[in-house]
Amino acid sequence: MAPELPQPCLFDFNTYLQKPHVQQALSAYFEPHRIHTASVSGKQAYSATQLTGGLVNVTARVALQRDGSKCTVILKYAPPFVAASLGNMPFGQFRQTIESRALFLLDETPSVKQQLERLQVRIPKPIWFDEHEHVLALEDLGEELVTLDDWLCSAGGFPELDVCETVGSRLGEALAVVHTDERLRERLDRTDFVNPDTAELVGEEVVGKIQELLNQYLPTDAEDPYLATSISTIIKNEYTRNDSTPEASIFSNGDLWTGSVLISKGGDANINTKPLVGVIDWEFAGAGRVLQDIGQLSAWLRLLAEAPAWASNPVHPEQPSVIPDAVMLTPSSKFAHACFTAYACRLRNSDKLSWMVEPRSDSDKQRRLRVIQSTWILHGREIIYNATSPDTAEKFSRLVPPDTFYSWRVHMVKLGCWYVLSANDSTLEFEATIAKECFLEPLYHLEW
Repeated sequence: MAPELPQPCLFDFNTYLQKPHVQQALSAYFEPHRIHTASVSGKQAYSATQLTGGLVNVTARVALQRDGSKCTVILKYAPPFVAASLGNMPFGQFRQTIESRALFLLDETPSVKQQLERLQVRIPKPIWFDEHEHVLALEDLGEELVTLDDWLCSAGGFPELDVCETVGSRLGEALAVVHTDERLRERLDRTDFVNPDTAELVGEEVVGKIQELLNQYLPTDAEDPYLATSISTIIKNEYTRNDSTPEASIFSNGDLWTGSVLISKGGDANINTKPLVGVIDWEFAGAGRVLQDIGQLSAWLRLLAEAPAWASNPVHPEQPSVIPDAVMLTPSSKFAHACFTAYACRLRNSDKLSWMVEPRSDSDKQRRLRVIQSTWILHGREIIYNATSPDTAEKFSRLVPPDTFYSWRVHMVKLGCWYVLSANDSTLEFEATIAKECFLEPLYHLEW
């Protein structure tokens, strides 16, 4: 959440800060910190700095400072479109209500708060929600935090592998805490977190554009000229598939990627304090499929693992299930393996989801296989989209030399397609393929 380049002014935070109800809310929040400033025309003087990195909303850090003391909050404004699109991608402002409800629910669930505190993983505490202005005020987790992708692939050097494993393990267990909590699951029976705009946005702007991206980057297959159409159809059918069983729903972040995870910069093996981990951006929260959050995050981690490995030695493995050591030994892969392992261990101890890791009946095995199929399709879809979409590919362009960036994107598209097509194979073929794949394997500890 560090300020970088100037952003288009989609919302005037400084004008918003002068409104009486905002002044009152800020004063109530800052008062316990015993920070006071001189008034300007009877109003407190706050400063707002717009932050970069968010795609959906506009975010600013509001500071109140005097005599070396400083206190900050985060304000998020939801325009009636995806902020990064500058008005070209409509998106209902109800998403801010969804995030507000999610954060207040998480903050009011002791079983979750206690476990996250133990793991030193934080979800921002909501302060207030201005529904009329579509502004959500949040606890500031800290100016020193960076997104997970920036932490794993910092221009200043990669974090040490043991630190990556430790932080990854904490995040994986924390996500499983949220996903397995019974009180959160019970709330899914209500309509509090139903937002049709979210499904429409993802359906049109991600799923609906897969075939166009495949046509650009997937090499023509003489044996199957309709391959791009077939893959796109599998992805669309999976996205629109209706899950009606209770096991199909967990309380999900809904859009978990490396930009949703913040890590403090102090991640060093020589520092005794653990790096702080934060999970932000809950606009898409609600009912999700088992492994949905972790499956989406896994695609970003795979891309971040493949990019630096490709930069040092472009590889074209004949079997996509065979992952070169150059990929598996990257910080991103180490982080992913630890994250997935900790997540699965927590699921094993869950009354409702233990079947995902240790199936006890044929029915359990069938359910688990269906979840793995869904996860592979999501993993492949997100690899394809994020390696090629102009909105996201920039994150990887700085990791891969320009002269090989296009070939890397083609390589990643082929890899994503392999996951999608493999998940569509017959049961026996898919089970055999799963047994050879090692990146996602820690999520389900296979014992066929």
